Amino acid sequence: MRYTGRTDPATLHTRLTAAPRGATGDEGAAHAAITRALVATLSALVEQITILSQQIEKQLAAHADAHIFTSLPRSGTVVPHGF
Repeated sequence: MRYTGRTDPATLHTRLTAAPRGATGDEGAAHAAITRALVATLSALVEQITILSQQIEKQLAAHADAHIFTSLPRSGTVVPHGF
């Protein structure tokens, strides 16, 4: 989303300052710790997916029938979204 210039900056500022604040104190710290743990987990999964994808690609390239497999309909390279 981007700013189009149709809303008065003062109105935007008022909306931003009136918006609810995020969690603070112990609750905020707990949410932050959970978020960091989830990010670490997702990062590890993305890394492993990348490694496995590279191994699959190498194995396919080395296979004697790779030209047959890759000529099949819908057998193109799959690029996962967000990786």
